[in-house]
Amino acid sequence: MTLTSGVIGGLLAATAPQPNWLFFGLALIGILIAHAANNLINDYFDLALGVDASEDYARAKYAPHPILSGLITRRQM
Repeated sequence: MTLTSGVIGGLLAATAPQPNWLFFGLALIGILIAHAANNLINDYFDLALGVDASEDYARAKYAPHPILSGLITRRQM
């Protein structure tokens, strides 16, 4: 979803007389990293506050929770 938004922004920028593709690439990478970081922070605090307290929680059913699934520890996150 974020990639699509960034690409749409790039398509809009392509209509400029001299688009700066370096800035577009950096902005696209930045928005993807920001979104990923936001998701990880959200997962961490949901678990810390007890929202994602078990593997039966709905969020854990449609996507792997990074901590509950064992991909990463709380300390690593």
